[in-house]
Amino acid sequence: MALTKANTSMMYATGTASSTFLRGDGAWEVAGGGYYKGSQTTGNATTGPGDIFRINRANLNANVTLAASENASCTGPLTINVDQILTVNGTLVIL
Repeated sequence: MALTKANTSMMYATGTASSTFLRGDGAWEVAGGGYYKGSQTTGNATTGPGDIFRINRANLNANVTLAASENASCTGPLTINVDQILTVNGTLVIL
């Protein structure tokens, strides 16, 4: 079932790192998720700020293209696995 506009009977929280949320324009979107560590684990607007460390893997194991209009960052060092391609048309900052 494709959700395109807000319907209060469809509004619910999954409680997972990757969940569906209602955008300001009334459309539904799936959050990209992420992994964080700190003093909280729920990641909501009230308690989420306690999780101050964003965790990312050190190895890229998929082909990725960053569009010219995209900015991205990761914490390095970053290793691109054999047979994987990272194409950066926009901006990539490795901290």
